[in-house]
Amino acid sequence: MESEPGIVAVLDRQGRVVDANRAWRRFGCGGAPARAGGAIGSDYFAPCERVAGADAAAETARAAERARADEANAAIADVLAGRRESASLDYPSESANKKRCYEMTVTPVGAERARGAIVRRLDITSRADERNELRRQNEFVRAIDASLPVIMYERVITGDDWEYRFTSDRFVEVFGYPPDGPGRTWSKLLHPDDRARISRSYARALALGGGMWRAEFRARTILGNVAWFRAMVRIEVRNGREVRSIGILHDISDEKLSEERAARIRERDELTGLSSPNRLERTLAGALERWLATAECFAVVVVDIDEFREFNAAYGVEAGDSVLCGMAKTLRGIARPDELVARIGWDQFAFLGFSGSLAEGRAFAQLLVERLSVAYPVGETSVTVTVSAGVALPEDPDTTSAGILHNASVAVAAATAAGGHTERAYSTAMGADNLARMTLKTDLRDAEALGQFELYYQPKFDIASARISGCEALIRWNHPTLGRQSPDMFIPASEATGSIVSIGEWVLHEACRQSVRWREAGVVGVPIAVNVSAIQFARTDVFEVLWRAFAATGAGPGAIDIEVTESVFIGFSDELVSTLAKIRGLGVEIALDDFGTGFSSLACLARLPLSILKIDQSFVRGAVRDPSDAAIVRWVVRLARELGLRAVAEGVETAEQLDFLRSIGCAEAQGFYYGSPLPADEFVALLETVRAPFAPADTARA
Repeated sequence: MESEPGIVAVLDRQGRVVDANRAWRRFGCGGAPARAGGAIGSDYFAPCERVAGADAAAETARAAERARADEANAAIADVLAGRRESASLDYPSESANKKRCYEMTVTPVGAERARGAIVRRLDITSRADERNELRRQNEFVRAIDASLPVIMYERVITGDDWEYRFTSDRFVEVFGYPPDGPGRTWSKLLHPDDRARISRSYARALALGGGMWRAEFRARTILGNVAWFRAMVRIEVRNGREVRSIGILHDISDEKLSEERAARIRERDELTGLSSPNRLERTLAGALERWLATAECFAVVVVDIDEFREFNAAYGVEAGDSVLCGMAKTLRGIARPDELVARIGWDQFAFLGFSGSLAEGRAFAQLLVERLSVAYPVGETSVTVTVSAGVALPEDPDTTSAGILHNASVAVAAATAAGGHTERAYSTAMGADNLARMTLKTDLRDAEALGQFELYYQPKFDIASARISGCEALIRWNHPTLGRQSPDMFIPASEATGSIVSIGEWVLHEACRQSVRWREAGVVGVPIAVNVSAIQFARTDVFEVLWRAFAATGAGPGAIDIEVTESVFIGFSDELVSTLAKIRGLGVEIALDDFGTGFSSLACLARLPLSILKIDQSFVRGAVRDPSDAAIVRWVVRLARELGLRAVAEGVETAEQLDFLRSIGCAEAQGFYYGSPLPADEFVALLETVRAPFAPADTARA
């Protein structure tokens, strides 16, 4: 008994202690066995009843100790009486210093009449602490498991079978049965198409000694659908055999659906259902390979919707999307089974078709222009939308799919630059022109800083008196290698790049400076009209720019007019009306340029604080030979008069045109008939020939 690790006592049939080890003597009564006779319950548990203090907590503790003593007594009595073969009891014991846990076992000894029992009491505090810690950890893991959208498990090998120490409740919720259910194996969970692949992957991980194994696979759930899972499993291998694994299964079905949707988007345009640029590029690469191998020629046609940005601004994005879908439907109807149509940009399509020659390709491009340039429904009405097309064919063995698409894009840009609603075929010269345009855009960024801009002035004449009534400032760019460039050569590029804002501000300041120079020389009553683009109104406060220009140069009221095109009506708002009204408050007259060619509405015209209507030169030039143009010019002059505005005719080139304008009461005119744009000093010289060079100050406009 002395070798026993705990407290041992031998009891007779009446429950008296007849023998005990030294540990019992220290724990129990502290005396010899003979002195330890009597009721084993009171003697055995007497040390446990020594609870310090007499407060309520101490009384509660003593009551618990007595209850455990009664339970132990009953177990011992049952064994001694033969009612139980043995007994085992775990119980805690608390003292003032610490909490401990004990295990008591009762084993019978002797024959029926001489029956006794051996009572062992073992301190199992460490073992209980380990169990409690394991239970706490399991509770912690389950709390984490309940809060995460994953399935977790831990399994260990016991003999030839797996024992699952922990499995998420979600496993049964998802699959309908526990992982260790009868006849259930992991392979049966897997989708048939994934079983071989996953089995090979897992076997390879085991052969490499375990570690972290990752895989993605499909499995059929309790609902009958197939779900995607991402597995991360820590595998422990001993002697080439898996002995333990801890795994996490993450449902990635939504992620896979997103990937599949993204893949469809990579293949198909979501709005129109046409092929994507990626698919076009692959198909185009295949066509190139066939062309190199068999000389089977093909053409790429890029279609661009003319002024689509303006259309969307005027009618809305939904109307624009409807046009795109309508064009896509038409293109699908044209394409043969071996041809491909793709949407390659916001307002662009590409058509890959097979053609024997450039002439056939151009004819097909023109067919697309005609078929797509039709009226499309917009709300309760319809609006005609036109397109431009550019065609390119493979040229040499070094041609790439990206190169052909680029060439077709260059060609459609040329068609658009030519006014749109037409087609162009790519040529080497066109590529050189495109490169020149790009170079021009690059050089344009530094032109202002290098002092390469200059203003020319085209006179405006009062028709009745034949005297100069003002002038229009027109910018010129003195390019170091290309020479003097007119606005048509670089203003579109400046609007595309946004540099028109800084260029426009420079023009305003320079016109103000020139006005001051003329005033100081005695030349007055010659207001300078400056063009202000819709982009400047959209991106800057034009009133603020004008005010700063006046303050910086000393230019006064009447020195500057501004001309705006009808494109300002896109996005017409009270803010625009307010800005123009403030500009008028500076003494600046406002002219509406190119009237009749854009998006004007009479309602907008009546609200804007205008002073001048400028009749577009296309109507003026046709007025003497086309009754329709003549009627339009008469109507504009009459409208201006009724609204209290001055009508100014642009592009006057002949005396016949001037006579017509005089006959209908047009106030002013400008054009090559009077004179071309001139540098500032030459303009002053012209002034001296057609009017008094130093007009009295009271002739200047307020």
